[in-house]
Amino acid sequence: REHRHKQALVQGNKLGLFATAMTGLATSAVTVMKDEKATCAESDCRGFTLQNYVGEYFFGGNKQSGSIYVTEAGKTNNGVAYNAPVDDVKDFPAIVTKEDLKDALWVWLPGNNGYNGNGWYLHDTIYKVQQKSPTLLVGYTGDMQRLKNGQPSPNQAAAELSITRKGNTQEMFLGGGFGTESWVMYLDDSSQE
Repeated sequence: REHRHKQALVQGNKLGLFATAMTGLATSAVTVMKDEKATCAESDCRGFTLQNYVGEYFFGGNKQSGSIYVTEAGKTNNGVAYNAPVDDVKDFPAIVTKEDLKDALWVWLPGNNGYNGNGWYLHDTIYKVQQKSPTLLVGYTGDMQRLKNGQPSPNQAAAELSITRKGNTQEMFLGGGFGTESWVMYLDDSSQE
């Protein structure tokens, strides 16, 4: 009888340890999930503005391989309001809400379309933008692509996006069902070439 009692205590202790371990794992998982969704604290991201991400990005960092231009949503590369009849919420209602476009960025391709894009036309939108740290911005793109005339493109490829400051460059990385892409913006003239 005493032996059975000791066995029950040992099994109870094992179950208690297992339950404690599982609770610890669950707590860790919740902490990780919270951390993944966290944006940087106000004090960590002082000085962050969308303007930090505005500029010309080169495919793979190669100036000979083509480029895109990134601006704050609604503005052209010289900072004036874009005069084309585009509205991301109305044109892509199944993808974004007005709230998703807070801090959105626009992606431009080289070319004229009769509007005031200064040699660039609106191609896509970066939305659900979050500043994760002083050197990391994340968001989504690829599923709000437009044709040169401003109409939604039949070719859409949703992707997660990150822009990471690395020394004298910022690297935009896109990953999705289509594969991956990398675009680099040089922050000073000494890095260009």
